[in-house]
Amino acid sequence: MRIGSLKIWTLGASIMIAGCGAPADMFTAHPPLAATAGPTGLPADRLAELLTGLGKQVSLSRSGAELLADAWINYSLFIQAATSAAGLDDSATAAQAMWPQVVRARLGHWRDTLAAHRPVFPDSRADSADAAGPERLFQHILISAPPNLPEAQRAEARKKATRLLARLDAGADFGEMVAKYSDDSASRAVRGVLTPAVRGSYTTKFDSAAWTLSPGQHSGVVESRAGYHIIRRPPVAEVRARWIAYLTERERPRLDSIYITDLSDRYGLRLPYNAAQLVRNAMNDREHAFKSDRPLAMYQGGAVTEHDLVNFIQGVGPLVMTRFDRMRDFEILRFVRGLAQTRLVLQQADSAKVGITAAEWTSIYQQYRGDLDSLKQTLQIRGPADADSAREASWVEGKVNGLLDRVAAGQKIRPPGGGLIGVLRNRYPYHQFPDGVALALTKATIVAKHQRDSAATKKPGGPGLRPAPGPAPIPGRDSTSAGAPKAKAT
Repeated sequence: MRIGSLKIWTLGASIMIAGCGAPADMFTAHPPLAATAGPTGLPADRLAELLTGLGKQVSLSRSGAELLADAWINYSLFIQAATSAAGLDDSATAAQAMWPQVVRARLGHWRDTLAAHRPVFPDSRADSADAAGPERLFQHILISAPPNLPEAQRAEARKKATRLLARLDAGADFGEMVAKYSDDSASRAVRGVLTPAVRGSYTTKFDSAAWTLSPGQHSGVVESRAGYHIIRRPPVAEVRARWIAYLTERERPRLDSIYITDLSDRYGLRLPYNAAQLVRNAMNDREHAFKSDRPLAMYQGGAVTEHDLVNFIQGVGPLVMTRFDRMRDFEILRFVRGLAQTRLVLQQADSAKVGITAAEWTSIYQQYRGDLDSLKQTLQIRGPADADSAREASWVEGKVNGLLDRVAAGQKIRPPGGGLIGVLRNRYPYHQFPDGVALALTKATIVAKHQRDSAATKKPGGPGLRPAPGPAPIPGRDSTSAGAPKAKAT
């Protein structure tokens, strides 16, 4: 999408300004197009108006103009698809549009499947971690007393903690006391057991009291900003299963990394020598890349293509797209390799017939339908009931223009999801014209400068309105002689 230097456009615009009375005169009756979406077209003049109208919401830059043209394309295609006879409500379309959510759930299930088949840590590992490891595992009872609690209520909270301490000293079961009296809802369900942590993880008073405890011993009443605690270090026999679960979870990232590296080697994953530059080129012309099968990473039986890259980035959101301008080559290569490795892992999940649950799909589909209905309401369309109206390009353009005008007026509007954008762009023709986008940006830049200059002339000291030199005139004297020395009498 990149064109030559904008100096050419600036020169052309200067010639146009010389022949016009004001920037508004630049908008011609038959301007070139910045984009098309099906039968609808976005004139460069209209894109320029949107760029100036949206102000700080869209940067006055080439990337800002392209993103705004993309938004216009997406909304236009959505209206055409939503008002077609087929609509967008079917489950197959939902699965395509919600692929990021589906993939995330499937990867989670496959990761759990791998973990379930790994060897279980022996009891000796838990015993060793509890006795001599850098982390400790504690239980606690909390009687809540936040800093803003009145003093009388704080005193009552402390008395309650003191009474509980007396019962523990008399032999009461710590876990039972937690279940009945602790105000820490997160740990109450697990007998007050906290996640293993290194020294210094808690407040100073809590930490000092906890790390002096021997197995089976409990502390006195310990005050913190949360309230009053009684802390216990449980014997390893009581929490061995918790230690093993913790150690297993802590080890998962390392074991997952080994698994993925082995998978990459088995399938011969490799990247072209110029993969980083290919990615940069694809990001600079996403429309062409979205339709391209050029491989960016290859492995036995498959590849990650430019289409896959753009489809993925659209699916996860525009923030990833903007990051590419700042990424170094090794970061781009790591990103592409990660895409290919994800594809390989999903193939393994397919082979093992690991999918998502019915409940997960119901939740995903309900989210999709909710987003769909929200977009229809925002665009003020009914769906297939508007099919006749949607055959008129002017009707679709009017809906999109009205929406973007509301955005310019400050209304917050949620765009179509990235996965849905991929579905729409696969189904319908669209195009962004680099020359039209560049022309729109040039016009918008000139209009913005004209607006800034006009605003400056209205300020004291601005161009065209400067204070007169010298002191202020003295009332009652002729202005022509104000501040001048008197002539001596002869």
